Amino acid sequence: MAFWNKKKNNDEEVKKPSTLSEELSDEMRAITEAMEEAQSEKEAKAEERARENERMLKEREALDRRTLETAAGYVKTASESGSAFFMLITGPVDLEPVTDQGLLVEGTVYGDVSKGEDVYLYTPDNKTVKTKVEDIRTEPGVHEEKVSNRQCILELAGKDIDEVQKYTVISNKEYALPAEGKTATIANPRLLGLSLDFNRFVKDNEYFSTLVNAIVRSNFLTNAKMDQMKSPDGKARIGLMSLSDPDNPGKRYIPVFTDDVSINMSRDDMKESDLQKLSLSFPQLARFSTMNGNSGFVINPFGPVSIKVPEDLIKDILNNPVFAKIFPEEASRKAPGRNVPGPGGSGAPAPGPGQIQVAIGIPADDDEFRAVSSSVAKYCAGNPHIHRVGIVMKMVKGRKDVAFLGIVDCDKGRENDCFRGIFAAAKPHLIKDRKLEFMKYADAPFADDYFSKQEWVYKE
Repeated sequence: MAFWNKKKNNDEEVKKPSTLSEELSDEMRAITEAMEEAQSEKEAKAEERARENERMLKEREALDRRTLETAAGYVKTASESGSAFFMLITGPVDLEPVTDQGLLVEGTVYGDVSKGEDVYLYTPDNKTVKTKVEDIRTEPGVHEEKVSNRQCILELAGKDIDEVQKYTVISNKEYALPAEGKTATIANPRLLGLSLDFNRFVKDNEYFSTLVNAIVRSNFLTNAKMDQMKSPDGKARIGLMSLSDPDNPGKRYIPVFTDDVSINMSRDDMKESDLQKLSLSFPQLARFSTMNGNSGFVINPFGPVSIKVPEDLIKDILNNPVFAKIFPEEASRKAPGRNVPGPGGSGAPAPGPGQIQVAIGIPADDDEFRAVSSSVAKYCAGNPHIHRVGIVMKMVKGRKDVAFLGIVDCDKGRENDCFRGIFAAAKPHLIKDRKLEFMKYADAPFADDYFSKQEWVYKE
């Protein structure tokens, strides 16, 4: 008979068998330890997330402060010629309006806005609505007569407004295009209001889409240098300024401005007499800013907020069907097949001598001519059938337009093919409505005399 807890005959102590409760205790202890480890890991991750959230919050607060300081500084300057304010609507407000048809919106006001003030709404769907500020609140239940440079809630007279879209710009500034025959001056409250909050919302797809839409529909100011020498058509030659990209010195951008205040920020170190303000539409700007080695354009490079529009984005915009709807004439001008050399079109051989009365002039040594010449020379160097090519200005009596006329010396029977190839090389560099026509060297009696004094664009 065996006795528990007694020593065996060999003096070894007899082991006590584990009970069910003891086995469960061991398992529970292991589970508890695992749970404690998981909880500790969870708490550590929570602390890490809390630190990250705190860091991001501080960064956002710092960004908001910089945005407010920058925008407030600009508006203060703009207000020297009259009160100005801008506010980008970031969302609706779930509060009761003071008036029967009031609409409540929230955002940050840059500048001063007063109760009872007439304002304009510039909506993302390209509408402009005039309304009035009925009430101002800095927080629920706190009403103000006037606020400056802070987050607030505006109540707008909603008689003619069903709703106010997110990223609508509110301003007391009215949109303005340059008056014909007067010094270029514009106002872009919609684009300017959007740009002031660019750094806060640029990663928001809805905001970015609204911003691009505003850019496409805007006119801009730029600094132009007037050349004292005139082109053959009697017009003064104009050179657009460009800026080197500080992050990539190899790239250059045309600086453009949303309004007079912004462009004047660029003139502190420049002589006013040397510059002239020039107004450009987006299609014009898209063309000039992608020619002659430029990589796009930059909006308000000297403040309040700089927005770079690179060449790739410009091309995407031009290829978007929306662009064709806004600017059908521009889209058709760029459409495949238009201005393709052939009978009756640009690039077709010019009529022979005596058929029309023309004058021949020297092309202006400007960006367009240099770009066309370079591209044509490169093409001709790779075409063994072309021997010489020169370009002159052709002015037809009774017409205002001035065309380029290409004088081509090439193998007999290859004329039309050479005309088409030269035109294809030149086309991307031609300004709006500029024609490029062609004449065989053998049919141009003035060619020898002209090119004895002027250089051929290409000579093998």
